[in-house]
Amino acid sequence: MAIYEQVMADGTKAIMVRFQYKSTRYPVKNFSNLFGCRTKVQAKNKLIEVKQLIAQGKDPFLDSRMFLNDIWEHRILVMSKKGTWSEKTVQNYSNFYDNYLRRPIGSKKIERIKYEDLKAIHNNMAANGAKSRNTIRRILSPIFEEYIKIGVIEINEAKKIDNEKDEVDNNIDNKASDTELEIIKKLYIAIQYLQTKNKKQKEEIHMFLYLMIFTGHRRGELIQLRKEHIVLNENKIIAPKKITKTKKENHYPIPQVCLNYFKKIKQGLLFPTFSYKSIFEVFQRLVKISDVNLYQEKHITPHDIRRIMANIMISDCGIDSALADACLSHEQQGVKGRYIMFSYKDKLNAYNKYWDAITLTIDEYDKKYNNKIIEVKEEKKSEDKTDKLFRLADLLEKDLITKEEFIEQKKIIFV
Repeated sequence: MAIYEQVMADGTKAIMVRFQYKSTRYPVKNFSNLFGCRTKVQAKNKLIEVKQLIAQGKDPFLDSRMFLNDIWEHRILVMSKKGTWSEKTVQNYSNFYDNYLRRPIGSKKIERIKYEDLKAIHNNMAANGAKSRNTIRRILSPIFEEYIKIGVIEINEAKKIDNEKDEVDNNIDNKASDTELEIIKKLYIAIQYLQTKNKKQKEEIHMFLYLMIFTGHRRGELIQLRKEHIVLNENKIIAPKKITKTKKENHYPIPQVCLNYFKKIKQGLLFPTFSYKSIFEVFQRLVKISDVNLYQEKHITPHDIRRIMANIMISDCGIDSALADACLSHEQQGVKGRYIMFSYKDKLNAYNKYWDAITLTIDEYDKKYNNKIIEVKEEKKSEDKTDKLFRLADLLEKDLITKEEFIEQKKIIFV
């Protein structure tokens, strides 16, 4: 045990305590900050109380003199050490706290945080989904409950924030008057005009946005890509399963616009200074300057890019729906998942048509592919190859045809 006086950075004096209880050695604690101790004697007496609380299974350092930031750091440490939160949960919650809670309420004491503070944060997250907004309550409510138990506060202010249900509207037509192809073209053109606070970050952020729009892959995957995931001689990205949502390796082509940037990266992350928590805000700024015609109170999110890309591939480029899904790493289940597969060459051709639809004029596209960009039809005139393959897979799944018959018919479909 050690109790000593220390001069802090601001010139004030504090009573510091280092102690051990049973087999646990505790880090140095500032008893002046935690408990208002001004002398070593006061700290010694307080330490006796602290050990009694520990013996009762209570946390003596949960105190109203601690700011929310201190409480949060302690909670992260405890939940991680106990294994209650996985590494991914710790990362996700920490990102959320840093992005939305630290600045507006982190420097407040727990008893001074009111419903109005939390509601203001909630309102500022209007563009986020309900699941994201509900995280305010999910993170803070247990903290408020803990302080109610020890008598610091009486009301759980976080519980006043209603849990919301996401009214999921995946239909882009309900969000904007522009077609999906017009939206993606506008975003593509606007990237070059997007300004950044840090000029050194400009190219990095632009390249990330190009990669997101051109590949349609998830932002959480793209932000973790490293130099070793780039195969330059094949112009290919190989995202390892440890960074993909599906936990399966993803292969997809490098857009030409990103190639020189990737060549310049010597090692490490492709986007070393751009953080996951900044992507949403940066993307909203891009949408704002792109002149996309959004309806009132509607928003386009980074995840919408995946849906937009799939729809453009299918409706505008005439690409089979299953192949469009394969480009986005959406996998079919059951028999369909085992027998309906596409080669990397199939996906590369699909990507090239999609990229041309974005970057070329309609006339240029028509000349290159010798066909008109297909407009959305209310009724399809003929069944596409994928539909035939799905129907064939259903027959196999129901044991109405053999595996050999399936393979033979599959060859005929793709002749």
